[in-house]
Amino acid sequence: MSDPKQILEKRSLEGGVPGAPISPTSWEKTVERVALAWLLVMVLAIPLSESVKNIAFGLALAGGLAFCCLRRGRGLRLYPVGWGQLGLVVAALISLPFALSPLQGLRGAWDLFRAFAVFALMANLLRSDRAVRWCVWAFLVGISVGAVWGISHFAWGYWEAKETGLIGVRHAVEIHSLGHPNHTATYLLMMLALALGVVVHGRSDPHLWRLGLGAAPLIAVALAFTYSRSALITALVVVATFGVFWWRKGGRARAWVVGSIIVCLILFVAAGARKTRSADLAHILKAPFTKGAMSDRFIVWGGVIRIMRTRPLVGVGPRNFNFMDKYRYGIQSSFHYFNHAHSMYFNVLAEMGLLGLGALFAWLFCYARACFGLLLGGSGQSLGRGLAVGATAALAVLMISGLVTTTLHTEGAMAISGLLGMALAERNYQGRTSRDSREQ
Repeated sequence: MSDPKQILEKRSLEGGVPGAPISPTSWEKTVERVALAWLLVMVLAIPLSESVKNIAFGLALAGGLAFCCLRRGRGLRLYPVGWGQLGLVVAALISLPFALSPLQGLRGAWDLFRAFAVFALMANLLRSDRAVRWCVWAFLVGISVGAVWGISHFAWGYWEAKETGLIGVRHAVEIHSLGHPNHTATYLLMMLALALGVVVHGRSDPHLWRLGLGAAPLIAVALAFTYSRSALITALVVVATFGVFWWRKGGRARAWVVGSIIVCLILFVAAGARKTRSADLAHILKAPFTKGAMSDRFIVWGGVIRIMRTRPLVGVGPRNFNFMDKYRYGIQSSFHYFNHAHSMYFNVLAEMGLLGLGALFAWLFCYARACFGLLLGGSGQSLGRGLAVGATAALAVLMISGLVTTTLHTEGAMAISGLLGMALAERNYQGRTSRDSREQ
């Protein structure tokens, strides 16, 4: 079928098929560009400004909904992972009427919906290779600026504390709206995965490759000064896992793997020495399992199990962990705050019950399945391959670090949703391009 008229007739008949290109109207183009612009502003502002991020998200969501309404004969692409994430939002809404604090419950459900909306916007608004590259630029530029700010703020604060003699173990890198060093470290790890994916597989775009090469060291330095031992252990596990596949590429790849593992070990020991104020290696390695760390987490997790006796299906409500009666459930430890269960899985179990935990596992399964499909189907040197590697590593970060800390935080959830949304949008664009070339 080489006749252009026949190709156009076929495309007009295939309007309901996802991926079939249809000539957009001027209104569609305008709304799409405006929504995409605000989406890029939101991505750029995730680690930099809470207010700008929220405003840009609202405008991008409104523009995305308007664009979906204007599209002719085309539905909303959600993929199985999108439906899985929507199931997590539905579980939060079911738990909402039983929340101890309805207002906080509504905020928790909104956080989950916002992560789902980011995925849906990425998967539907990024309809060209250039749009995907812009979004990658926004992610890397935003975290690079945030890392520079966090490192400089940390250095200045450390100098002031040293001058006054008030240096404490909690002095660490925190980046604007990312908040606590553990949440900052989680977001930094996901962005480091994206940067390294672009560096390893994105040589087709020299400008983007240089950006990834420049952003990776900044992110790594900021990560080191968060002193987050859980993040550094996660980085070690992820590097070792991917190292199994990179080992076959030869001497240079093996040197990178061994060097990365050594760096992670050194940083872990340094972070332990910083937090324990000790130079004894044995004491540093035992510290995560002593009182105030894992032992206290076991107390908190035991309290979560006791919550299941009274609220097995719906929990205490999204973002309501801090409002439950700690004495009733025997949650008493040396922690100074109880706004989460210090584990993503136990936190979801406490707040949304077995229904929420099942929805979480369903979403994680769909996410992993999508990542494996992207890894098996992409070429070696392409942006899509780099995004697939970044999304897979981000999933590993979420699941492994989530064992001992609450990684399903607002910014981390938005980041991991955006990474997979970009990867699926790039695959959809490449598939549409190859189909058009075969028709011609």
